[in-house]
Amino acid sequence: MLFLEFFVQYLDERLRELDEEKAELKKYQQLDKQRKSLEYTIYDKELNDARKELVEVDEERNAISEELVRKYNASVEEEEEVKKLHKSFKDLTREVQGLTREKQTIEKQRTVAVKKHTEVELDVKDLEEKIIGSSKAKDEAGKQLEVLQREIKESTSELNKTKPLYDKQVKAEEDITKEYFFILSFFCLTF
Repeated sequence: MLFLEFFVQYLDERLRELDEEKAELKKYQQLDKQRKSLEYTIYDKELNDARKELVEVDEERNAISEELVRKYNASVEEEEEVKKLHKSFKDLTREVQGLTREKQTIEKQRTVAVKKHTEVELDVKDLEEKIIGSSKAKDEAGKQLEVLQREIKESTSELNKTKPLYDKQVKAEEDITKEYFFILSFFCLTF
């Protein structure tokens, strides 16, 4: 009987231990369930945060990409404008050089005409002094004087017609030069 009591007592004790282990196991399972729930919540929050951050990074990358494209297009347009202005500048420079040569030629012709006019005037005075009575020589000198005066007048008229065009071209060259250097300096400052 002692053995039976001992055995029953052992079984009671073992049942109590098993009940305690069962309670601990149940508690462990509840805590493990809470832990898994918390881990899932943390994982879900981190995943959402990562997604938001990825969206923000994509938006920022797209904005930077658009800005780079805009700046590139603007620089291409400015470079084209600079090329056009440079070509216009060269064309106007050639035109001004041509007008300058033409003006110099006309001025030389005018100088020659004025010189001839002066010589003729001196000749006329000499002739007038030498041949006071000779109206034929006087008429000839007068005709030469009229021809020379006409030539001087034509040269002066041609010079007066060319001068405004020359002045206009010089002003246009100066304006394009200013605009060219302004755009060039703006282009350099941009990049």
